[in-house]
Order: sequence, then C-alpha cells, then structure tokens
Amino acid sequence: MTNSTEKRIQRLEQRVENLTREKNAAMEALGLASSLGAFDSGQGCAESTEIFRELTSRIQDLMNVSQAGVFLINDDTNDIELVFAHPQEQEKSLECEIERLIQDNSFSWALRQHGPVFFLTTDRKQEILLHVMATRTRIQGMFAALLDGDRSGIPDTALALLSVVLSSAAHALDNCQLQQRLSEINRHLEQRIEQRTRDLQEANTQLSTIIQAVPAGIVLVDADNHSIAQVNKTALDMLGESLENLMGRPCKERFCEEKQHCCPCLDGTCCPKKTDNKCEGTLRTADGDIRHVMRSTAPISLGGHRYLLDSFVDITEQKKLIKLREDVDQITRHDLKTPLNGIIALPDIILSRMDGEDEEVRSTLYMIKEAGLKMLRMINLSLDIFKMETGKYEYHPENVNIGPILRSILTELQDLSQSKWITVHILVNGEKQENADAFILRGEELLVYSLLSNLIKNALEAAPRESTVQINLHQNAHTDITIHNMGVVPQSIRDTFFEKFATLGKKGGSGLGTYSALLIAKTMGGDISFTSSEDHGTSIRVRLPLRPETPGSSATNQPVDQ
Repeated sequence: MTNSTEKRIQRLEQRVENLTREKNAAMEALGLASSLGAFDSGQGCAESTEIFRELTSRIQDLMNVSQAGVFLINDDTNDIELVFAHPQEQEKSLECEIERLIQDNSFSWALRQHGPVFFLTTDRKQEILLHVMATRTRIQGMFAALLDGDRSGIPDTALALLSVVLSSAAHALDNCQLQQRLSEINRHLEQRIEQRTRDLQEANTQLSTIIQAVPAGIVLVDADNHSIAQVNKTALDMLGESLENLMGRPCKERFCEEKQHCCPCLDGTCCPKKTDNKCEGTLRTADGDIRHVMRSTAPISLGGHRYLLDSFVDITEQKKLIKLREDVDQITRHDLKTPLNGIIALPDIILSRMDGEDEEVRSTLYMIKEAGLKMLRMINLSLDIFKMETGKYEYHPENVNIGPILRSILTELQDLSQSKWITVHILVNGEKQENADAFILRGEELLVYSLLSNLIKNALEAAPRESTVQINLHQNAHTDITIHNMGVVPQSIRDTFFEKFATLGKKGGSGLGTYSALLIAKTMGGDISFTSSEDHGTSIRVRLPLRPETPGSSATNQPVDQ
C-alpha cells in the first residue's frame, strides 16, 4: 500500500470521526431541545422555586457550572433581588460578584443583550455567565452562573440552547406569576362576593323588617305583568285580605279598580289630582268598604328584575275631617250673614226716622252701613276662596277702575300708615300720580279689592318706620302691579311665602294674606311673584292679562295649583 493511499484512508477516518461527534452532539441537542418547553407552569404552580430548580438542572446538563442563581426585577421598587441560588449555602459569594457588576454598570449592559455574556470574577480565576431572562413584553431578570473551566469548552449549540431554555423559563415564570395574580384576584373577588352576599341578605332582611313595620301600605308589583309580588302587613290589615289571596293576582283587581286600563299613579291622565308622583284614589276592602288613600308609585330593580313599589296611606278620616270643616265653614258663613244683613239695614231704618239734620250722626250711620257691607263682602269672599281652592269658582271679568279701590284701601289703612310715618306713592306707567282713576284693568272688583288690600296691608306692616311704600301700575303686554317696601322677608319662609298659614313673627298674622292673593291672581288668569334682599327691600309683582282668553276659562271648574 502506498503512502498516498494510507494518508487518504486516515483523512477519511478522521472525517468519519468528526461526523460521528457532530451527530452525537446534534442528537444530544435534539434530546435537550425536546424537553425545553416542559416547565410546569400549569394550574399546579404554587411558586416559582420549582421553575428555578428545574432551570438550574437543565443548564447543568448543557455546561459545567459550580454556582447558579436567578436575579429578578422587583416591580414595585425596580431593584434587583436574588430569589434563587444553587447551592444555597454559597449564595453570598455569587451575590457579591453580581453586586460588583451592578456597580460598574456591567449588569445593566448585560440586561440589554440577547445572548450570553461573560465576565471574570474578582479574583480573575473563574468566569461569570450572565443571560437575560425575558419575554417579548417584559424583562423578568437575569440568570447568573460561575463556570467550571473555560468558556471555550462550551459548544456553540449549548449556548444557543441556553438562550432557548432561559426564554422558555421566562415564559413559564410569567405564566406562573400571572396565575398567582389571577388566583389572588379570584380570592379577593370571592371574598367580596361573599361579603356582598352577606350584606345583601342583611339589607333584604332589614328592608323586609322596615316594610313590614312601616305604617303605610306597601305593595310590590311585577313591572312586566303587573302581578302582585309582595304585600306588607299594613296593606293586608287595611284591605282585610290574606297574603295568599293576593299573591300573583293582577294589581288592577285590587288596587286600580277605578281605572283598570291604566295605572292611576304612573299615568297622569288617570289621576287628575296627581302631584309629585302622588295621587289620591280609593281602595275597596274585603268587606266592601271604600277607603280613600294617597298613593305613590316608583320603579325599582331587585335582583335584576323590574318592579313597581306602590305605597299608600289611608286618608279616609282626613277626608271626613276636611268635609266636616267645609260644612262648618259654610254653616258659619250662613249664620253670620243673617244677623249681618240686619245690621246693614238698621242704619237706613234709623236715617228714615230721623227728624234733624245731624250730619255727624248721619256720617256715623253711613260708616256703620259701609263697615257692614265690607264685612258681608269679606264673608262672601271667604266662600269664594274656598270655591277657588276646589275649582268651583265662576270668574266673570269686567272693566275695573283701580283708582277708587286704592283710595278706599288707603283710607282704611290710614291709621296704620300714619302710626309708622309711612308715605305711600302711586306710580302709573313710571309717573307719580295722586290717584289712578285712569288705570283700568279686567277683573272682578271684589277680587281686585281683596288682592290689593292684603298686599298693601302686608307692605305697610313690613315697612320700616318713616319709609316709603310704592304702588307701581304698568300696562304693556300685561297689567303689572308692583308693591315695594324696604322690609325684608325672613329667609326661613321665602320658599313657602305663598303657602297657606306661612307667617313668622307677625303679631296676629294668620298666614292667609299672600295665600289668598295667589289664589285670586291665578283665578284672574295671572300670577304673582316676589323678590327680597337686604339692599333693595321687598317687591311683590302681580301680573294679569290685559284680556282673558275666554270668560271664566282660568278658574271655572279647575282647582287652583297651589
């Protein structure tokens, strides 16, 4: 065999040997790669220590390391913390080496690299391997190891597999942390649900106790089919029914008999007396008695289902008392008018029998007669006020000269104005005048007299001593009558100034003056308002239409809105 042939055979044997080593290395790499994604980060992951322990074991299969550790970034403080070391008893030495690399910024530089980087230890006898642990969305931390031997002995395939292993471990750690957060959130949610459930049960118990104890009848109605879902004890006692006999029945059979095609509380056309979601109605008891009630209905939601909460208060006795008061008032008015007519007729009888010309006596008799007539008008007006409240007043406007009315009122109130040294000014369309004989408005003389008499008297009583009360008459698109004084309406009664019996600190005050003024203004088709302040005093403005739309349209058979 020649030398050339032997050399050729040696080269072929060397090539076969190299190919065998590469094959073995590739098979070993494939074996390692086949298990790279097997980190257990499933539902059984209770903590990340198991991932770190398995990570260290796999890296030791790739290369010889004497120490290994995992450093993670604290999300709250952004500090680097050693969370795992192997072997644990040597963690201090590894931690010291990493602290040195942090100080000289080598560690932060390594975090920005995508592959392994190497540094010498402090004594320059070993090499430190650093490799970032990161996913596509975040950097988890750093894997660090002290190598046994030189890095030149580590195959390139092992270094490539190292990056794959650490990437897989970072994803497994991310999944584990996510599951831990989800478990914590789930635990908190379960605690909150349990607490909310307890609170809801307690609230339902308290609500049920309150509903049963409240002195008003309460009925819970299904909003979809209007069937009765619950009734409290007060309602059962009021109706004389049992709960079993009412549950599931349509509410209109027991609560809406007057208007079975609609709900009288929710539909305003069914209940003309409805105000502020309240309406008057009647209920029929099991014995056939009729009870008058004030009802209020509101939509609510319980457990995701829509209901109507219908509450009502028995006002039967109140209705009877109101009717009794009305009867007594009418009887009293009737009984007063009979002797008063005699008093009014008496001056004429005396005058017809007088022989002399005593003017003082005649004047006194005329004053007695005029006072009697005034009292008779006031009695009639009180009856008219009642008709206005009930919507039964028939309004018949005509042309009224306001001048004589003002003179009569100011004459009657002369003692009051003179006792306080108050001056009264009359202005017609902005110009001061001695009288207002040329000022004509549409209305009824008695209503205009009562309206102005109440308001002017109130202004004189409220005005400071030695001040001025102004009566401003103005006509343009409307007839405006404004009465101004420098007194101030107390803050506590401003919101109820025109309500019945609203008064404060006024000796002998009944609280009916402004209330009757409001009724009269609305009956005449107008309105009334006021302003009051410390700087500008109080102004009450009555605005009336120049011409009513139709005679009596503003008040006939319509209750006045209070």
